[in-house]
Amino acid sequence: MKHIDLFEKFLKETVNLNKTRVETAASGIDTITSFLKSGDLTKNLFVTTSPQGSYRQKTIIKPPAEDIEFDVDLLFEMKIVEGWEPKDYHKRVADQFRTSDRYKDKVDTKGKCRCVTIDYESDFHIDVVPAVRTQNGLQIINKNMNAFEPTDGDGYANWFEAKSVLAQGFLVEIVRLVKYIRDTRQRFNVKSILLTTLLGNLVFETDALKDYADLPTSLKILVNRLDAYLQANTVMPVVTNPMLPTESFNRHWDQEKYDLFKKQVQTLNKEVNDAYDEQDETESVEEWQLIFGDDFSSLKDEMEDKAGESVALGNTGHAQAPPWPLNLLYKVKINAYVFIKPGNQWKFLGGINSDGRRLPNDWYLKYKAKTKVSLPYSVKWQVVNTGAHAVNEGGLRGEFFDAKLPSHKLSSDPLVNWESTKYTGKHWIECFIIKDGICVARSGKFFVNVTNPTYP
Repeated sequence: MKHIDLFEKFLKETVNLNKTRVETAASGIDTITSFLKSGDLTKNLFVTTSPQGSYRQKTIIKPPAEDIEFDVDLLFEMKIVEGWEPKDYHKRVADQFRTSDRYKDKVDTKGKCRCVTIDYESDFHIDVVPAVRTQNGLQIINKNMNAFEPTDGDGYANWFEAKSVLAQGFLVEIVRLVKYIRDTRQRFNVKSILLTTLLGNLVFETDALKDYADLPTSLKILVNRLDAYLQANTVMPVVTNPMLPTESFNRHWDQEKYDLFKKQVQTLNKEVNDAYDEQDETESVEEWQLIFGDDFSSLKDEMEDKAGESVALGNTGHAQAPPWPLNLLYKVKINAYVFIKPGNQWKFLGGINSDGRRLPNDWYLKYKAKTKVSLPYSVKWQVVNTGAHAVNEGGLRGEFFDAKLPSHKLSSDPLVNWESTKYTGKHWIECFIIKDGICVARSGKFFVNVTNPTYP
């Protein structure tokens, strides 16, 4: 299934670079530009600056961890100086920063052959790329080789924008999603410019508007095409700037990395097709989570209570202890999905994490356990409610039971159990796998926070 709402929320809350970081980057670009324009060593050489790469294409994404920086490429076009070698332009830019009290401790050229990096105290840096315009077009500097290298960032940006228009605007979001898979799921190691170009090349002029009806459909189309393209190329293809064929993007790629990328895209393609084609809502969410991780599924904003306020855990002395010997040789994991039932129609709202946002009363929770324990085995569940509301209503529970449906009849699948929210408080559910009279897998407590507006 498509789960368009979940895709939109996932991009907004998890993948996209947040507003504060976008504003920080924009401010940094303006500040560096002003500095180069007025600096004693660069003001007479200044022509213009222009953002490049993922920032310009709007395919930049949130860093996968708090301690990882994001970067912005800023091309600095300089006037040609007679008698200068290519490396002299790079040195002049680096010297301008090094002679500044403001930047002398932030400048970094170690291992940088094409840029001068300014490391800010926040979680981002700007790579300033010196360039000059010759009769052969715009050239960036490779200081290690003391050579000019052709580039056409403006042409590339225009090409990508045109491809994005053909894909109804979804190309930008697809590149972000594939980069997210690369960065957080550690599926492959491919530079952003390669991913962006490969995917852009697979948007065709002959594509109809209906081909890009929505984001998940567009993702399926382009991942399918990417897999087909890679499987058809045994030898690593040369990927170039579509607007400047002499500019190759393969310098960080080799046959071994290409073979791994091809293999992993083939796996990704199967997973995307499985998730898209699965007609069961919760099964489909699980398939998408295999691709993007547990953060893919979350409740819709309009159905959520105030952000993530956990409820205090009450007395749990009524919880029964497991009656089986424990020999936890395997794992079992619980996933939880939220439904409401206005009238007689079930409405799926997405998934929740343990100890997540508060839920109102009269919602339904579908718990699905996953395990690799081989059959035969039996499954037992335990719900432990806590708090004064459950005490007063006689709903503490704490016993072990077989999986059930919303109707309270036994579930045909012992790994799927339904519950409903009722009592204000923090409660938990746990799943146990029993084999030959021994508990061989235990999920651990999955906490749920409930607020019933009719009960304080």
